[in-house]
Amino acid sequence: MMLRKLTPIKLMFLVNSQAPPASVMAANHIANWSDVWSSDGLKRIAAFADIVGPETQIILPRDTDGRGLPPSAFVANAHAAGLLVHVWSVNPENQDLPLDLRCGDPAAPTFPHQLGDVATQARRLFALGVDGAFSDAPEVLVKVRSEGASAWATSPGSPGSCPSVR
Repeated sequence: MMLRKLTPIKLMFLVNSQAPPASVMAANHIANWSDVWSSDGLKRIAAFADIVGPETQIILPRDTDGRGLPPSAFVANAHAAGLLVHVWSVNPENQDLPLDLRCGDPAAPTFPHQLGDVATQARRLFALGVDGAFSDAPEVLVKVRSEGASAWATSPGSPGSCPSVR
C-alpha cells in the first residue's frame, strides 16, 4: 500500500545534487542520478509525493569557481508534473551563495561564514516559481516573499546589498 493513502500529510521527496552510493542507485534501478530530476523522473516522483525538495544548486547551478550559471528548468518541470517545489537550503553565509552575492573580504579567514546577499538569492528562486524554502534566515525569505512577484521579476538577478552585521 502506498504511504500517500495512509496519511493526510503532504509527502516530500528531497533531491540532493550528489548521487547516493552505487548500491542505492542499483537497488532503485537508477542509471544516472540526474535522471531523478529529469522531466520523466519528476513525473515518477509525483506518483508518490506532493512536494519535491531540490538542493538550491539543482535550480541555480554554479560552475566550479562558484559563478552562477543559467537557471535549470527544474521548477517548471516539477510544476508540470504536479509537484510543489520547496528548495533547500537558502542560507545567508557566503559559502552557500554564488560569487556575485558574496560579501566581505575574500582574504579574511572568516569570509566563508560571513553574511552575503541571501535576499537576492531568494528573489531569484521565487522569480523562477519556487513555492517554499528551507533556510537559516527565514526572516529574510518571509520579507522577500512578501514583496511579491512584481518585485522578484524586476530585479531577480541584480545583487542588492550586503547585510550589516547582525
